[in-house]
Amino acid sequence: MSKLRPAIGRMNSIQGDKLSKPLIVHCCYHKCLTVYFYRVMQKVATAFGMHCQYFNWREKLDPKTDMLLIPHSQIDFGLLSNYVGTHIVRDPRDLLISAYFYHLRTDEEWCARPNPAHTSRPPDVSYQQHLKSLDQEQGLLYELNHVAGKMAELMGQWDYDNRKILELRYEDVIGNERDTFAKVFSWYGFSGDRLQIAIEIGESLALSNVSKQDKNFKHARQGSRVGQWQDFFTPAIKASFKRRFGDLLIRLGYAQDDRW
Repeated sequence: MSKLRPAIGRMNSIQGDKLSKPLIVHCCYHKCLTVYFYRVMQKVATAFGMHCQYFNWREKLDPKTDMLLIPHSQIDFGLLSNYVGTHIVRDPRDLLISAYFYHLRTDEEWCARPNPAHTSRPPDVSYQQHLKSLDQEQGLLYELNHVAGKMAELMGQWDYDNRKILELRYEDVIGNERDTFAKVFSWYGFSGDRLQIAIEIGESLALSNVSKQDKNFKHARQGSRVGQWQDFFTPAIKASFKRRFGDLLIRLGYAQDDRW
């Protein structure tokens, strides 16, 4: 299993007048609309003279930050004196498929360049090269045991009872961006004209709109649809997934039982 450096130990406590208004926090996972939400948050922050930060484990929380995006949802809320946030999940089966195809084509350094620290493959072979060396079934099983599997594990570790966090689902956002951001930014405390502007920004940056405006926008493949896992799961993949994450699917409401 690949290891993600925990962000928890890197966050510094923010206290005092800076957070007389709650810090806005969005928690997400790889292939769960992270780029989309960050683009929206950045543009809203710019519109209202706010500071938006994509939290990187190499950095500390900037005291000027008003809006914070946490990839992999690794955060110690006990270090924050005042916050309001959102958290998004996705059917882990679809996340697996989306991550696999993304990792086959991305040029992100962590994926495309060899990393000797990873012991599950030769030191001169990158994550991407290893995936490409496998057939599709074996590649998906490898992905399940590494990045996509780690994301599912983190979903299972999340505290879903935090009343300061509005829970979102990928499947409810796609195609309902206007209603989603009306709910999200109302939860964040926006109202009146500020709320309407934020909603319009969210809608304008929806994948369907961005794709129409920019034919070169390729971050998300067109096949990233809800339920796509059904086209790719073989009996072996399904059995492996059920062993590891069958209970998680039920907990998250993506399955009623193990008869899927």
